[in-house]
Amino acid sequence: DLGPQAPKRGDAGADVAFSSDSQAAGACGRTALRGGHATLLASTVLTTDSALDALEAEVERQRQQDPNWSIPSGHEMKTGWDEAWKAGTWVHKRRGEGIQAQVWRSRLKARQLERV
Repeated sequence: DLGPQAPKRGDAGADVAFSSDSQAAGACGRTALRGGHATLLASTVLTTDSALDALEAEVERQRQQDPNWSIPSGHEMKTGWDEAWKAGTWVHKRRGEGIQAQVWRSRLKARQLERV
């Protein structure tokens, strides 16, 4: 669990949406370690829209087996930018009524808010 984090420069809005320092470092073309293993697969810049695309594809895939499935807060998934992307944490940070969730959502465009 990454715990509460303040948005990083360029995070969450229309630009980039890193959920950890290791992702931010990897997006700059460096390999970063988190928990003793490399988390970034390539020097990919994770945009909010690419994160939402991956999340929507994962929900669609999971709902083929369980029509009521939704992303749990601890859900991890393999993506083009991370072998174990904490997708559930990414979503959880942007939902709810807490101040931190409101900060994250304030940086999203209207269409992105609908998708979250």
